[in-house]
Amino acid sequence: MTVTRFSALMAGLLLAAPSALPQGQEAGSAPREVMWKAPSRADWDKPCLIEWQRTFDDALAVAEDTGKPILICVNMDGEIASEHYAGIRYRTEETAKLYEPYVTVIASTYRHTPRDYTPDGQRIPCPRFGGVTCGEHIAIEPLLFEKYMEGQRVAPRHIMIELDQKEVFDVFYAFDTKSVFDQIKAGIADRTLQPRETERGDRTWQERITSRDQADRLFIERMFQTADEATRVAMLEKAVAAGEAQSAELMRLALLAKSEAQAVPVSVGATQMTSRQLAWKTMVEDPTMQRLPLMETALGLDLDGVDRESLVSALEELGKQSPRAKSLASVQRGLLATSDSLQVDERVQEAQNINLSAVLEENQVIKDALEARARVWQESGQAGDGSAHLKAAEAFLARALDADRRAKETQYLFADAKSLAEEALAMGQSSWLAHGILALCEFRYGTVAASQAHAEKAVQTMPVHAMGRVAVETLRLYALGKRRAIRDAVRSGQDWSPEMLAEAQAAYRVLEHHPLCWEQDCVTQIDFLNRLGAYAQGGEVLTRALQRFPDSAELHLRLRNRILATAGATGLGGLEDTYAQMLADPDATPNLTWFAGYASQLAAEYHRRAGEREQAVSAYERAIDHFEANLLAIPTNATTADHFIAIAKAGKARMAMENGELAEAYALIQDAFQRAPGSMATVDGMGVTGVMTATTLMARLRENEREDLASELQTTLEALSPELRRPPAFDRVGPGRRR
Repeated sequence: MTVTRFSALMAGLLLAAPSALPQGQEAGSAPREVMWKAPSRADWDKPCLIEWQRTFDDALAVAEDTGKPILICVNMDGEIASEHYAGIRYRTEETAKLYEPYVTVIASTYRHTPRDYTPDGQRIPCPRFGGVTCGEHIAIEPLLFEKYMEGQRVAPRHIMIELDQKEVFDVFYAFDTKSVFDQIKAGIADRTLQPRETERGDRTWQERITSRDQADRLFIERMFQTADEATRVAMLEKAVAAGEAQSAELMRLALLAKSEAQAVPVSVGATQMTSRQLAWKTMVEDPTMQRLPLMETALGLDLDGVDRESLVSALEELGKQSPRAKSLASVQRGLLATSDSLQVDERVQEAQNINLSAVLEENQVIKDALEARARVWQESGQAGDGSAHLKAAEAFLARALDADRRAKETQYLFADAKSLAEEALAMGQSSWLAHGILALCEFRYGTVAASQAHAEKAVQTMPVHAMGRVAVETLRLYALGKRRAIRDAVRSGQDWSPEMLAEAQAAYRVLEHHPLCWEQDCVTQIDFLNRLGAYAQGGEVLTRALQRFPDSAELHLRLRNRILATAGATGLGGLEDTYAQMLADPDATPNLTWFAGYASQLAAEYHRRAGEREQAVSAYERAIDHFEANLLAIPTNATTADHFIAIAKAGKARMAMENGELAEAYALIQDAFQRAPGSMATVDGMGVTGVMTATTLMARLRENEREDLASELQTTLEALSPELRRPPAFDRVGPGRRR
């Protein structure tokens, strides 16, 4: 089979047909905004008509079953030609008919919905492409990139694959759609293999349940959700017998269904059970790699002790072949375990009784004691028990911790502290304080193993009432060392003891109640738990941390990510709803309006992706109101508030333009440029900049004979620096360019 590859030069000189361009326009010479017409709101409101397969394995199975070749489509948010395909071409009957002889898959690395499933297990189709979830078109991209894209991430792109998985053509950097569509037609016309005639009409669910075709999968899933319990059990039994690929989605629906309490058990062999019980039994008795994501989801359910134990045991069994499963099982064991060595409850009580001023005063006393070192040294005697050495080491360390870390004098302070602590140990002062000082000094020098060894010894003998600076810093290092050891074991696929997690959790629990707990301590703990899959525990830490550090941008970032993952951007429990409840608190921090504005801006973009124009406009307006309120309350936030207000206005302008409201779009984009001209080159969450919107709007205005507005807009654009007017990196097309 001959492979045909089209570069930008080939597409421009050999394939572009003059008839596809405006009269008198040569191929490749028209402005891209004219060549690749931006989709309007009416275009986006139409459904995507291409039937995408969910995975490449599904596509291969369907191709084998039907005899059709595979067509890989690659798309990129914000890139003007990709927008044209996604918003216009994929939604027309003509294109759907053209792609019909192929088994089609879509690859895109951009997420358009925050989640792939609702809390009750229903799929959330991608609003940009339809049919597939965002997770599916994201997951397929690296696989196809590795197999067929030869190191170039270019979009839009169309690759034809034959039944032997060999490439037939690869079209990218084309200057018009006709070049692409001609090749797609030729791919079928030149093909010697003929697809098999298959009857896919009136078939029973028993016949469809073994199919991997997207249409059949959708039919089965919809029927499962509305069927009675006996039929659901029968469908799940047959799907499980057909293999993991056929049963995964039905098992998810069964496990997460909200109506389980009303389900009536039916006979499965000699046992009475519901579809949920059958799905659970299948999952824990036959754990597989394909079922691992579902098992991870199940960890977040409200499980009784028996079910949790059976799930963790299944993860341990799967852990024999999966490092991720092994890690999840160890995490669950570690979260349930307790650390007796740290006497956590007593230490937490001590920490809660300490106030910051007392700790700082004690630290200052220790620092000041260094001035009287000669007198203390003389009174104790150099060859005594080492207590004078230890006091001096603590004083040197106290000064070092508060000094400029980049100054050379700070290095000397750490060196003196380390030397004196070692001498104290040699003189018999084998106390937790000496080991704590050495742990902090070794950490400063980058000798991590030695630092952790001293931290271990310090914590083992540290008295419960020790709540000073060295004690807190030592606990911080102790927790860090345990986390690092777990992280390294997980990365290398090695076993690690659940007690390590219990000890790390215990150290953090004491630390978070201490007045010297930092915002970064909370962030580190949240990220650590989330990486391990302990999302519920990470959420609990986040809630407590935000009460203590309500203005933390890092914590609000994690709050947004958590809301998007669990409840979504919009609706009850979503981003805006959550921040509205937080703003209702009379003790809310003044900066909360800024974070609420950013949440509304994100919600607006998710509304846009879902084609909900009115809701998006309203969310943008709320974002602007929040930022304006924040600007009045805290004028020093002007730079960032003006930036996001301008981005919101540009987003509204884009939607007005897509809806044909050109005068409104013109007014909004001019407002945006006036508010923050330097922000107009910033790519928003939709992959679009204000400059891109203004450039496309100029073309639309001229098409509609509004030269007056187009000229004024051109003047506004030309007032920007050349660097700001440059397209984003992904939109700079050129022969041989590699992204």
